[in-house]
Amino acid sequence: MPKSKIKIMQIGIIRLSALGDITQSMIALDLIKRKVPDSSIDWFVDEKFKGLLEYNPNIRKIHYLNFPENSKKKIIRTVFSLRRQLRNVGQYDYVIDLQGLIKSSLISYLIKAKYRCGFDKKSIKESVASLFYNKKYNASYGQNVILRYLGLVSFSLNFDYEREYIENKTSYLFYKNNKVIDSYQQKTLIFVGASFKSKELPIKLYHHILSRVDTNFLILWGNEREYHIAKELAEKYKNVEISKKLNLNQLKGVIANSNLVIGADTGPVHMAWALCKPSLILFGPTLLERNTYLTDINKALATKQQVDVYKIPKEGNFFDNLDYDEVVDVLEELLNLNKL
Repeated sequence: MPKSKIKIMQIGIIRLSALGDITQSMIALDLIKRKVPDSSIDWFVDEKFKGLLEYNPNIRKIHYLNFPENSKKKIIRTVFSLRRQLRNVGQYDYVIDLQGLIKSSLISYLIKAKYRCGFDKKSIKESVASLFYNKKYNASYGQNVILRYLGLVSFSLNFDYEREYIENKTSYLFYKNNKVIDSYQQKTLIFVGASFKSKELPIKLYHHILSRVDTNFLILWGNEREYHIAKELAEKYKNVEISKKLNLNQLKGVIANSNLVIGADTGPVHMAWALCKPSLILFGPTLLERNTYLTDINKALATKQQVDVYKIPKEGNFFDNLDYDEVVDVLEELLNLNKL
């Protein structure tokens, strides 16, 4: 008798933005493949972040969606303009919305699927989003984001996992090597940017680090203002180099070949965690316990501020009471670990 074919479970994951959030949520890919080996995974993402997902062997296909930067009304209109594209991607057994916004839940609704899975109304900021799911997961909005993502995925696909999976994770970002990546080897990376002003680290902190930590630094930047900060620092310190403007593939590769990564609570520093590289994240207006998962090589420091996880201030100075000497001590500890 001919062998019966094994049914491949078709899974679609939605996490449209942003850089750090997509990076952290991608830990779910390897877990799904371990627990459901006969599965095929597609990912729906904002087109500008496609480079982050590329070359990942656990993704069958990346579906690129193009969203405007401005008002929510335009974003909703954009979602409905994508109806034909979304209806033609095929049929899924499960579509899992890891974002939990109205726009991402609408996308899940427009995709053909038996189960549309997401957070319930008590677990997200835009509670209306939960109306579009037929399988809903409850998790405190203040819970660590890694646990939230893995909790939703394991609930949706009906399996359990142990915390050891996170602690023993392997690198889960992939890149294609090139000359730019090869030119930046074994550097200590500093990111001088952040997604909004209240997350930006004080320039005097960079001076404190660069004047006290004995290592070769590479400063990465993303816009003209950040480039000028990098240039000012490179002109003052001999052990500092400025990177070229990097695309996402190059950024993954440069981080993967670094000694250590330092920065605010922003995407590239979370990429270090995903690539199993030593890192130090500094938290001001965002919550440390929620936004990173600490390990022996991934450390974090936070200022003594009242943090509201539902309403992050975009303006203001949140690093006045940061202990600069403690930052240096942690960096030197991580650099010494890397030498062992």
